[in-house]
Amino acid sequence: MMGQRAAGPCVWRIVPAAAADDPTWLGLEIWSQVVVRAATSAEARIHAGCLARSALISGQSLEQLDRQGGFMSEKLYHVQPLSPEEASAYEDSGPGVLWARRRGQTGA
Repeated sequence: MMGQRAAGPCVWRIVPAAAADDPTWLGLEIWSQVVVRAATSAEARIHAGCLARSALISGQSLEQLDRQGGFMSEKLYHVQPLSPEEASAYEDSGPGVLWARRRGQTGA
């Protein structure tokens, strides 16, 4: 749900909502999971969009970057709050991306 608000800064998990072969991706890089600290789910999507902007080095088009890597689309990504137990695994830092994994990437 776009704009879901937590009691305070929250840790959010962003995961693909669409299958990898869904044409909605339009050639965008797919992230299998992104963990973000933000006040709202909408803010979490914006922080995750920074990953897409940094992909310019990887040869993505400006049009793809304008779409925030698809993170603003509820058709492409779901945003879920982490439980306090899950969130405690991440350092209590300011807002932004805490961890990310591209689809097909292995390791922690």
